[in-house]
Amino acid sequence: MDSTQKQLSDASIIALRDCMGLKNDETLLIVTDEIKRDIGIALHEAGKGIAKESML
Repeated sequence: MDSTQKQLSDASIIALRDCMGLKNDETLLIVTDEIKRDIGIALHEAGKGIAKESML
């Protein structure tokens, strides 16, 4: 994982856990477009570690 991916991963965890208050008994659905796909994937991956289910 390069430094940009690490920063995006860390930011995704903060956004989901701290800003959105995602809990481990919730389901997360990420809807993205081709331009923002990297962000969507990072949110999805972070969500898999927090939520009961994460879908992209």
